Amino acid sequence: MKTLSLGAVVLCIAGTTGCMNASASAGDHHAMAIGGDMNRTLDQDDSLSLIGGNMDLGGRVGGDVSLVGGNIELDLDIGRDLSVAGGNLDVRGRIGEDASIAGGAIDWHADVGHDLELAGGDVTIDAEIGNDLEVASGELTIANDTVIRRNAEMAAGQIEMNGRIGGTLDAAAAFVQVRGTVDGFTVIEADPREGRRSWHASFDQDGNRSGSTNGLVEITGTLNEGADICARRVSVLRNARIFGELRVWADFEPNIADGASIGSMRYEARDGRDCDDILDDNRAR
Repeated sequence: MKTLSLGAVVLCIAGTTGCMNASASAGDHHAMAIGGDMNRTLDQDDSLSLIGGNMDLGGRVGGDVSLVGGNIELDLDIGRDLSVAGGNLDVRGRIGEDASIAGGAIDWHADVGHDLELAGGDVTIDAEIGNDLEVASGELTIANDTVIRRNAEMAAGQIEMNGRIGGTLDAAAAFVQVRGTVDGFTVIEADPREGRRSWHASFDQDGNRSGSTNGLVEITGTLNEGADICARRVSVLRNARIFGELRVWADFEPNIADGASIGSMRYEARDGRDCDDILDDNRAR
């Protein structure tokens, strides 16, 4: 995946007439501007780099786009890669190839042709990802209409996974909810130490949440290739569908609600062992 790099870019100062294009490599023109707040509608075939304050950008860029700024709102059709380092981000439109993003709160609504990497605070993703997704965040929400064509890796304080993952899911958080569909194998770790906040709820006899959610994995969706789960508690709620084998390492036996469907299940008490160690020891299957 392309990472944000400004060292090879020829700088110029943005004035009222804009910034001159400079040749970054043979056949690839790259325009760059440095300024304050920016509100622009773009229509260009070349690549673009901007350094500034808050940004509100729309339109089309045929090449790569690299941005460093404050709060950034984008509604762009980008032919190749997008790299962003900023504050709070709201991204819409289409990315032709890869996207590498670092920010605060991130609302992501742009379809991505290849891979998407995000690092931020609270993150919401509502888009189609052509290949892989990697996310590190505080609270992470994968919306209902999201489609990740290949594999997803997620590390957060709290994860709510809706939508569909065409490949594997590897997720780690203090509280993980899987409400969507995972077509490949699933690995989930819910270690209370991962959380930045404390969530409170509990369980009734049917497996419904009503105590602490710290260290809880909650399945209401469909896992098509089985799963390995290490957590404090695991709850498989009504309408959940798990095909293949579910292997659970936890402090308590899993809560399996009436109406849930599981191909087969094995449970082993965690006995204070570290989830990373357990999952690493059992990852080859």
